Amino acid sequence: MKTTIHKSASRWEIEEFPAVMTRQTLANLLGVSIRTITDWTAKELLKPCRPTLRVTRFLRKDVIAFLEQWTV
Repeated sequence: MKTTIHKSASRWEIEEFPAVMTRQTLANLLGVSIRTITDWTAKELLKPCRPTLRVTRFLRKDVIAFLEQWTV
């Protein structure tokens, strides 16, 4: 099953994304649940940045790469 995101210009603008995002922030920006972000990370569709084992962050460049690959 292929994961796709349908881009809506009114929902988000990539230029406005923070340089570093939490799961909650990213979920809010993309309009999905935290569970979806966790699933995408587990499936290695979305690359996390883990400064420590308990902290997960996402870099803007990795989110942009993910969106370019999976947005229709």
